[in-house]
Amino acid sequence: MALRAVIQFVDSVESRARGISDQTIYKWREKYAGMSKSDLTQLRALQDENRRLRHLVAELSLDNAAYKEIQKGKW
Repeated sequence: MALRAVIQFVDSVESRARGISDQTIYKWREKYAGMSKSDLTQLRALQDENRRLRHLVAELSLDNAAYKEIQKGKW
């Protein structure tokens, strides 16, 4: 019990020093508590790939919109 209180205190001080709210720390703990290091690594890789693919889709959507405008003769 005392150890948990010390850990929470240290986390609180550390998070404030880094500009992270206590609520954010608790949400992260809830979200990532049961994950192993390899799970977290895989999650990070999937998030990075998702970000990259979203960027590509956005780029292609803009290109497609530009081509449609060119076809209409509005360019």
